[in-house]
Amino acid sequence: MPGSAARKRKSRQSRYEAAQAAKAAGDKNVWVPVQMNTEVDENTRATFRNMATQHGLTVGKILDFIAQTQPLDVLAQQAKAE
Repeated sequence: MPGSAARKRKSRQSRYEAAQAAKAAGDKNVWVPVQMNTEVDENTRATFRNMATQHGLTVGKILDFIAQTQPLDVLAQQAKAE
């Protein structure tokens, strides 16, 4: 019997395949499940989760908003300087 992680991967893969099929069929509003394997400070993670809960959003929606509305050139320059 597969473990919880295996079931989640299989479910995510199924949703991804369904999203790709919808996109191929011409659907313009396709949501794709993503697991981002990244490390963040626990305080940052908690901040995002709290913001999402307070506003009835998901962390993914917050990240989408940031990516679409915030110029990241300054942040990229700061990261290069570190």
